[in-house]
Amino acid sequence: MSFVRSVFTRLTIGVKLTFGFGAVVVLTVIIGWLAVANLRAVDEGVAEVMDIAATVEEASMAAAISLEEAQHAVNAFAAEIRALGLSSAEEAYIPAATSAVANIYEEIDVIKSGRQLIRLGIEQIASLTQPAIPCHVHIEFGDVLVGEGVEVLLRPS
Repeated sequence: MSFVRSVFTRLTIGVKLTFGFGAVVVLTVIIGWLAVANLRAVDEGVAEVMDIAATVEEASMAAAISLEEAQHAVNAFAAEIRALGLSSAEEAYIPAATSAVANIYEEIDVIKSGRQLIRLGIEQIASLTQPAIPCHVHIEFGDVLVGEGVEVLLRPS
């Protein structure tokens, strides 16, 4: 330790300033590189969440279409029951309604898994950003079938 101190005391002020500014430049470059790396990670995370959100939106639209198909089949069944009779009306319209409801359940499963993946993705992005003010992530999902989407609120802890 005394060797380092004796060497440092023998340096001229110009060398000391150069060493100090050089250290600041090196630290600035390191911090800049880390910032760019974190921004890339955040960008990749946002792109992944947006892809999942697009899948959830497509599933929501497909579920809404299937719901309309099921409603149309049930309405047609009710309208035609007198003209065709119960068994003929069932054969004509109930399979379409049953198929549409099965499609709705499949799309709901896609929506549920997508919502969970979005929640995890947003939490990962929030952990990468590490804001200066400590806060927690609160994620609220709107009515997915209507397509109100996702609201992310950052609240101070």
